[in-house]
Amino acid sequence: MEVQVASEDNFKAYQGFDIVPWKTEFDTPAHPRSYRVLRTTTLAQFTKVVADELGLEADMLRPWAMVNRQNGTVRPDVPIAYPDMSVEEAANKFGTKTVQFRLWMERTDERDEDGNPVFKDAHIDLRGASNNRPLMLFLKHFDARSQTLLGVSNFYAAYQDRVCDISPQILKAMGWSAGTNFKLHEVGGRR
Repeated sequence: MEVQVASEDNFKAYQGFDIVPWKTEFDTPAHPRSYRVLRTTTLAQFTKVVADELGLEADMLRPWAMVNRQNGTVRPDVPIAYPDMSVEEAANKFGTKTVQFRLWMERTDERDEDGNPVFKDAHIDLRGASNNRPLMLFLKHFDARSQTLLGVSNFYAAYQDRVCDISPQILKAMGWSAGTNFKLHEVGGRR
């Protein structure tokens, strides 16, 4: 079975509106990595293969199922929290109707005091609102001089956050000083 894995490194190397080029740019750093695995391979085993290739500990990676969107883009939908599920079962339950099972592999560098991995969504203040939840956002930068649109980073915000709430994260990711003015454009968002 073929599994395509996209990561933040692919995102940062891609110039375009989607997060990575799933169907093009095969020989570039932007293209997701393809793996051929047995259908019975568990997600934990598969994540370990990816982690070993990256020189990481497997628990520092979290696989996300990808979904096709109406605007033709593909985005992470939900983290797959079933390590004993086979890749075939995960593809059937979470995958799309494409030939390859597509995953986003989220990475963290942080552990809590007990040694458990802490992903960025754990730091989002949901302000106690029952209908609030963390959202993964992807930040791209359009450079008018070079006419490029490249990925900068992905980060989390709360569903009910406003632009002013996420501005500090954007400024930090861009390396801009506080008070820098910028324009945001949403591409294919869903709320």
